[in-house]
Amino acid sequence: MKCTRCGKEFDGRFCPECGAPAAQATQQQPSSPVVVSNAIPEKPKMSKLGIAALVLCIIGCTFWIGIVLAIIDLIRKDGSKKTCSIIAIVVSAFWILMSVVFSSTLKNDSGASKQNVNQEQETETEIETNEEAEQKINEEASSEENESSSDAEENSETVYQIGDSASLKDWTINVTDAQIVDSISSGYGSFTPKEEGNKFMQVFVTVNNEGKQADSFLPTINTGQVSAKILYADGYEFSSTNLLGYSNELHDSIINPLSSRTGEIAFEIPGTVAESEDELLIEFSLGNDIIKFKVR
Repeated sequence: MKCTRCGKEFDGRFCPECGAPAAQATQQQPSSPVVVSNAIPEKPKMSKLGIAALVLCIIGCTFWIGIVLAIIDLIRKDGSKKTCSIIAIVVSAFWILMSVVFSSTLKNDSGASKQNVNQEQETETEIETNEEAEQKINEEASSEENESSSDAEENSETVYQIGDSASLKDWTINVTDAQIVDSISSGYGSFTPKEEGNKFMQVFVTVNNEGKQADSFLPTINTGQVSAKILYADGYEFSSTNLLGYSNELHDSIINPLSSRTGEIAFEIPGTVAESEDELLIEFSLGNDIIKFKVR
């Protein structure tokens, strides 16, 4: 045994070295050594392939290569950390999403831009067409107005003789005779001038309606139809007289298309005019159109 006090091994009841009783000594029991390891376990390293994949994915334009490398790295069982590969796949998904959104936006913008261009072109074409149509209408109207004005000027300058026919728009007028009388006889009496000393200029006329509708010749209430008057000397004008009830009266004559009527138009003129040797003209007018006949 071994002394618990001095550590000397002995046999007996007392330690020969220090005299300690054997009861205080204990049998040394051998024990197995405990090995304590101070070694730190090695951590797994980051995968180089995953790092390369992440870098390629972050660059953007090369993320397709990066995503392929990341997938290969995840499939490999080499004990390295795959964090970079996972992040690379997430970044790649982001770039794919952005590509889809950008492509859709670009397509919509392109479609909208194309539609706007088409609408602008259609609007410009429509405006040009309207302007051309308006210009054409104005030119035609101007041409017709010039022609009408030219015809009116030509007719107003031309003086027809008794027996001639002249056109006044849809009317063809032929003055066949004219005379100055004191009165005009009818079947039941006679018509005399209202003022004493006046006389009648009696004009015999045949009119043809060349239009497509029935029309009134020399209406009492004139709303743009044919009118007639006598012109004398330097600007004197004498209006026609409606001989109500006279069978040959041409006033208010309704004439059908392609039909004609022969009758008389009376003008009350002063005696001095009747006795004068100055010329007398009968003028028919319709709008800006005018024709004249010399009746004396």
